[in-house]
Amino acid sequence: MRTRLASLASRLLGTACLVISPVLSPGLPPDDLQPQPITEPPARVTALYENAADICGPLYGSGLNPDINFRIQILRQTLKHSATGRDLVKAARLADGKEAWLCFTDKKSKHATYHLGIGVITLNRNKTDDAIVADAVHELRHLYQDATRPTPHTLTEREDLVQLEYAEEADAEAVSSLVLWELRQARITAPWNHHNSHYSYRPVSICYAHISDAFQQAITQGKDTTHATAAAFRAWYRDPSLLAYYRRQALDNIEATTRQNRSSVIPDHGCSSLDNSATQDNLPSAALEHYAHNYIGTLPSYRTNYLGRAGGLKAVLSNPS
Repeated sequence: MRTRLASLASRLLGTACLVISPVLSPGLPPDDLQPQPITEPPARVTALYENAADICGPLYGSGLNPDINFRIQILRQTLKHSATGRDLVKAARLADGKEAWLCFTDKKSKHATYHLGIGVITLNRNKTDDAIVADAVHELRHLYQDATRPTPHTLTEREDLVQLEYAEEADAEAVSSLVLWELRQARITAPWNHHNSHYSYRPVSICYAHISDAFQQAITQGKDTTHATAAAFRAWYRDPSLLAYYRRQALDNIEATTRQNRSSVIPDHGCSSLDNSATQDNLPSAALEHYAHNYIGTLPSYRTNYLGRAGGLKAVLSNPS
């Protein structure tokens, strides 16, 4: 998801990550074993956080805080065990070449944030390394969307813009489910288990578990991972509270006339009952289907578009299963 923070004590971050971080794989590629040049936060990062040097670091290379660098390295190493995770890390730069920066703050009820147009991701510093994997992947997918979204923007109808908001959010969470599954297949099970554990999440956060549940159910039914990702995409639309939240956010963005920063946050009122018919009110127009088909759903490592393979955006949302 996406949205429009006080100095942190780096020693606290260091304590958190040293206790919870997994052991690095002995087969790490040389670029992660060699010392990296130190990079100061660029202006686009310091414009967001005055204390960026303390809480932020580049996805590749090294920032000024070694504890932040370590957390980012752990995340990178984890994602290298997923083909789709590797794709997202490799592609984590905007069309103008700006590389991704990650910042760690106290986000309270929010999962994470992608700051649109500047390639900056903010993660919750209080979450464990296993717990931030799904959040980071979701935001990396938004960065991928940001870099590959067709320009100029051809959608003008208000409802198309709302439906585009839905589709980008559903895509980010469906791809997150795919990455967690690929990690699970590589015997890195903690991120998947955390995402689906009622003991790990507060009640308002378990809203997203039904999406990865839909992915797993599709696999159990014998479908391949691309069709399972399409099932997870559709499952996102089953939660009316998510639809209501993102409709409000999309309309706010339209009223502001710019699509600035957008927030990864579960609605405060918690999860409502899932509605299997919710997608019938959210079928895309021909204009949206045409606009979205080239970038929403693309999986580079699979050399396919999971929505296209399942018949396209409208076909996926029309499927009652």
